[in-house]
Amino acid sequence: MKDLRKILYIGSSSENISRIKGKAGISITVAESNLQAVNFLKSGGNTDAIICEAVIPGGDGFLIHEWLRERSVFNGIPFILVSSEFREEQLKDAFARRIDDYFVEPLPQTEDLINRISFLSNFRMKTENTSTDTVKQPVYRMPKSKRLFDIAVASGALLFLSPVMLVIMLAIRLESKGRVYYISKRWAGKHLILQAKINASGI
Repeated sequence: MKDLRKILYIGSSSENISRIKGKAGISITVAESNLQAVNFLKSGGNTDAIICEAVIPGGDGFLIHEWLRERSVFNGIPFILVSSEFREEQLKDAFARRIDDYFVEPLPQTEDLINRISFLSNFRMKTENTSTDTVKQPVYRMPKSKRLFDIAVASGALLFLSPVMLVIMLAIRLESKGRVYYISKRWAGKHLILQAKINASGI
């Protein structure tokens, strides 16, 4: 026995409702307005898919879709927009808002509708799992206070040690007429040569 598909139909088209109601494999709940649909979903009403007319009392299909997608608990429910006639701009707007599918009356036959809902449900489930798996880990950002503290400590240490370093460099200069530093060539990746000036005192 096939699973029963629960559909929330938002709208009042008797023709669309009659094509779904009482058909094998489908259980339908009808909400004639956005408010009724919201109350049904808020009360814990269970549904496998939502079919919504483009124009309904209390708003339109785009408005209820936006409300749904703002609540992650409904992310797994496919949303199908149905229009009384084909409108190209409406179609573009629907897919720009990531509405799952767009139907033009009349609705498909029962078997085709069930198959389409099953496909959309599986697709949303896979998409949801993928987006969860690829969530980036939060990047640690060093507080500005810590940066300022490090700069202050490093600057203070440099100022404090500068006289000592100058005395050592002067002593080396008096002892030898050469430079107080020498150049050391080091091999780096891809045969690059780095030159490092190293204080003769080792500091």
